[in-house]
Amino acid sequence: MSNYKYAHCWDIHETPEETERVVLELEKAVQKNNTKSVKKILKDPSVLRSITIRRGQNGKNHKIFLKSFDFLLEDEFGENENAASFSVEKILDFLHREDIPEQVLNSLAIVAFHAQNKELFFNVIDGIIGNFENFLDREVVIEAQHDLASWKSFYEKNKKEAININRWIIGECDKIGAGVLRKKTTFGLAYDKEIKHKSKAESFKKTGEELKEKFNNKYNALRMEMAYGESLLLYAKLKSGLHREKILREAKDVTLEALKSSIKSGYMKAEMKISKLLGEIYLEIGDERKAKSYRKRFEKIEDGYY
Repeated sequence: MSNYKYAHCWDIHETPEETERVVLELEKAVQKNNTKSVKKILKDPSVLRSITIRRGQNGKNHKIFLKSFDFLLEDEFGENENAASFSVEKILDFLHREDIPEQVLNSLAIVAFHAQNKELFFNVIDGIIGNFENFLDREVVIEAQHDLASWKSFYEKNKKEAININRWIIGECDKIGAGVLRKKTTFGLAYDKEIKHKSKAESFKKTGEELKEKFNNKYNALRMEMAYGESLLLYAKLKSGLHREKILREAKDVTLEALKSSIKSGYMKAEMKISKLLGEIYLEIGDERKAKSYRKRFEKIEDGYY
């Protein structure tokens, strides 16, 4: 497989409409049992990344992606095969033969993560890590470790183990020059460590700027901006007087910019979280009218999202 042509992709579609169009094509291809079309769509790494980031209302895009993956497994291996039980070792051979990016497995893990589907998540993650020597894209394996650290931190509340995994990832990223993944991991470390809110805010700000300027990775830069605003809010709560007011203004300005970016990119989950954060910031500032407005915005998006 020396002719493997896929570099690890962090790019997404410019607009949410483009992602919706591709998802609709994927859904129709599955409905028509058009294996060729499904394979063609999933060969585009930017499609895989866009679908995992833009989940759609009630996770629609994720559900269609998972259905398309199960469809390919059943077509290739029989009706007893599905994403929650398949052998990664066996599926890798299939992906290589069909010229589908190995990164499709990372997308599957992310879908399982957001659905809190433990069985599917660990089948994929354990399969990737257990067969690491068979992967041609080393970053697939490192990203799987990063997702594992996220699960440990977010769902199992085991921040110590998450930190240990992410420290290992930093070294692996340096070996292969995986810049975007290294920055994502830096964010994970800062998020999980017991450090001062001011230090966290500075780390998130620096990481976000580097993701945007060095890697043009607007999606993950947006996540850093949101975390930056949240850390500033927590920091402001520990202060008083003019210093407190200054920090709150900065938190407000940063978070308003993040809101604009989330709307432009069509990243609805971020827009929802940022609206909630703005409500909290304005409440701390003392502007109850704007606080109420952003809380309503959050609730409206939340009702339509889940």
